[in-house]
Amino acid sequence: MGYRSCSIAEFAVVLVNIVIGPALMFYSMEGKHDMQTLLMLPASNFEKYLARYFNWIIVVAVSIVACLVADGLQYLIHTLLGHDYTRFVTSVLNDVVIRALNENEAFNTRFFVSVLVLLIWFQSLYAIGATLFRSRKFNWIITTIVIILIGMLFYKIGNKVEAIQLNEHSTMMDFALGVGFYLVWAMINFCLSYRFFCRTQNIAKFVNL
Repeated sequence: MGYRSCSIAEFAVVLVNIVIGPALMFYSMEGKHDMQTLLMLPASNFEKYLARYFNWIIVVAVSIVACLVADGLQYLIHTLLGHDYTRFVTSVLNDVVIRALNENEAFNTRFFVSVLVLLIWFQSLYAIGATLFRSRKFNWIITTIVIILIGMLFYKIGNKVEAIQLNEHSTMMDFALGVGFYLVWAMINFCLSYRFFCRTQNIAKFVNL
């Protein structure tokens, strides 16, 4: 049970970094001078935006490496102590995933498509938060609050609008409409995020509008 808990925590760390990664694209920028330097770089705004946005990939890679190193250390320590239950946390996570795929019929293609679309949609919301709110280190908190409010709204209207629900009970047409709805919404969010980035000014304001 201890290894299973560690495997779930390991998966959660990587997943959270993927989801909120875009919100941290300006996390390393401490003051107005950093933003001024970014705006004066000899590159287009789109190139600057992409360069900052894809920082989350580096963060995810670092988090994966950190989890693997920690996993190797715990395996080495348990081996040196002579524990007969020594295992890699990563192997336990792999067993949990395989068991879930074999035992639960809900884990099919529709489920994975739903999760992928949901991740893209969440990323687009955090990308808006990164460029809309001026608070570099806490914009992900504000964005999370907004996502919770949106979730509460969807919970209220979800029973009446089947197309926005990505679940096993909807028809294929409703599912396709739901996927298209969220993908279009995500595209609009990324466009708005880039527009807010282009409107960024080196002055003290709460939002970039």
